Amino acid sequence: MNLKIASFFAVAALAASSAFAGLVIDVIAVAGDGYSVSDNGKSVMPTTSNAVITLKIVATLSGTSDAAEKLQTIFGGFSQTIGTQVTGNLVNGAFESPFDQSIAAVSASDTDGDGYIDLIGNQSPTAINGGGYWIARAATAQIGNSFTLGTFYYEIESLHYSGLCTSINYVLPAAIVTAATFYIDGIVKTGQASGSTTSGYSLISAGTPVVIGVPEPSSLALLGLGGLALLAVHRRK
Repeated sequence: MNLKIASFFAVAALAASSAFAGLVIDVIAVAGDGYSVSDNGKSVMPTTSNAVITLKIVATLSGTSDAAEKLQTIFGGFSQTIGTQVTGNLVNGAFESPFDQSIAAVSASDTDGDGYIDLIGNQSPTAINGGGYWIARAATAQIGNSFTLGTFYYEIESLHYSGLCTSINYVLPAAIVTAATFYIDGIVKTGQASGSTTSGYSLISAGTPVVIGVPEPSSLALLGLGGLALLAVHRRK
């Protein structure tokens, strides 16, 4: 076996051994009035100080075999890490069919004490419903690898042109709960952290956060000068 073929099989074996199997809950910004969206919905640039940003929730399941992935129920919440450029509040939205058979509504409160509203629920509940979790639930397990589960919103209160950006993401509850049912490689999993052959808590994770920020005035000026230069070149032609 020559070196090139050996290298190919080594890389293929490494890729196979590192293949991800699990459930990722992703937050993605949707284009709307008063802001622009880029980077596949992961970057948002507000243009008005009263914009309401629409955020959709997407679940992606991945396995390592040909057996079908399925999703019936998932739980959690949504939080923001406040920067100095953008401040605002998270607001409940709606579930998307067929994941609209919810058994609990998410609690809207200033969970981390930063003065702004999160949708994260109680991280140490005595019962599932007592946690105030966001729960998307279908009547039966749905076959597929990607599902839009619903939407929520970010209402901007103020904009500033310097400092850190604000980020928003899904939060998996810290407590051990069972309000999750999904299938990886055809095997049913629940939200239990341990103590069961169906324990799937460790297979649930968050995607990359949505980052909200505004360019500094100097950057806007440079963009404007660039546009004028292009216009001048076009006119000369």
